[in-house]
Amino acid sequence: MTPQEKLAQQVQVLEALAAIDRELQSLESQISEGQGTLDTLRQELTFLDGKLAGDRKSLDEMIHTAGELATEARLMSAQIEKSREKFGRARNDREAVSAEREQDELRRMQRDREEEVSKLSALIENAKKSTADLEAKRAKVQNELDANEGSTSSNLGDTRRLREEKLAARAEISKKLPTPIFRRYEMILKKKGVAVARTTDGTCQACHVSLPPQFFQKVLRCESLEECPMCYRILYYYREATP
Repeated sequence: MTPQEKLAQQVQVLEALAAIDRELQSLESQISEGQGTLDTLRQELTFLDGKLAGDRKSLDEMIHTAGELATEARLMSAQIEKSREKFGRARNDREAVSAEREQDELRRMQRDREEEVSKLSALIENAKKSTADLEAKRAKVQNELDANEGSTSSNLGDTRRLREEKLAARAEISKKLPTPIFRRYEMILKKKGVAVARTTDGTCQACHVSLPPQFFQKVLRCESLEECPMCYRILYYYREATP
């Protein structure tokens, strides 16, 4: 077998390997995109569940506090009534003044409680609205996840199976290359994403840089695989079909 024939075989295997790797890159991108969409929706649901749990707890605490304050305000009404009775039974000015002061203090405390209840009531209404909005948002995300999960998971399963088939085919094709060339291919692929480049007119079609004339003449002889002096990809001469 002449060097040219040997090189032609190696180039054919490299082109087949590069084609499979392009397909694998596309499949990986599809898997990443599909899985990313589901993961994003699940993460958003987890965040919303945590936010809802915190907001509901805060709302329950405000409602509980408002109830306690309202109870205290009602109890003070009863205390004020007793203080009035005490005022009516006062036997002298000192007892009357004391009972009157007690009533004033109780009324002040009652007003404070009622004001706090009023403020809390406004906060509770806002919290209820915020919680309802959050629940609606969560329901929307859940519906979107439910709508996408089945079809996306099915598509991901098909894509992963196709990827495994391509990986198996890749393993078979790679056996046809000498180990040093395959290792070289793998190293360049990892760094560049594309490991093989053509030239037809003295320009590397991967990095679009003109090759030195003497080097291009060497490539034209098609005796061995060369390396682009600029992008370091495996370089070979490709003869375009004449019309």
